[in-house]
Amino acid sequence: MRQPRNEDGTMAEKPQRAPQVHIAGGSSVRPSRKAKAKLAGVGVGTVGNMDSLMSKRPDLAEKVKSGTMKPTHALTAPT
Repeated sequence: MRQPRNEDGTMAEKPQRAPQVHIAGGSSVRPSRKAKAKLAGVGVGTVGNMDSLMSKRPDLAEKVKSGTMKPTHALTAPT
């Protein structure tokens, strides 16, 4: 990508960006999921997927826990 130039061919200045403001504790992830993920050594998304599976299909969640079914197959199984 070419840099913007002035009419005389010199480099144009980039516009100043406003500083980003971060709000402490503004995470959309539930704290309980963060704690579960940290204890299990997995990602927060994995915990969310298993929570969803437990609520929708507890039979498949038990198969995943016992090792008879892979998590990807359980998550893509029809509800």
